[in-house]
Amino acid sequence: MDSFLRDLMQLAPRMEMVGAVFGVCGAWVIAAGPRLAFYGFCCYLVSNVAWISFASYHGHWWQVGQQCCFFGPTLLGLWKWGRLKFLAPEAEAPEPQTVAIK
Repeated sequence: MDSFLRDLMQLAPRMEMVGAVFGVCGAWVIAAGPRLAFYGFCCYLVSNVAWISFASYHGHWWQVGQQCCFFGPTLLGLWKWGRLKFLAPEAEAPEPQTVAIK
């Protein structure tokens, strides 16, 4: 067990890169449109876990708290868009509505 934890701690510094890359990818995928939103939230999930491990390794407890708060909306997005994607695949994702400004 000690060797597993030691190996895990050796990965922690690399989690900064993983968290940053998957966070940016998640933003791009969600911005691409509602049909891909589920995959964007998957990227956010990887990013959250990576940032939590990196920040806890370095003792950045405010960042750990922030990422734990981001974890909730990530799970909500996975539930919402996963339900649309896998439980009702024939249902179309809602398209954004345009609003006319007078």
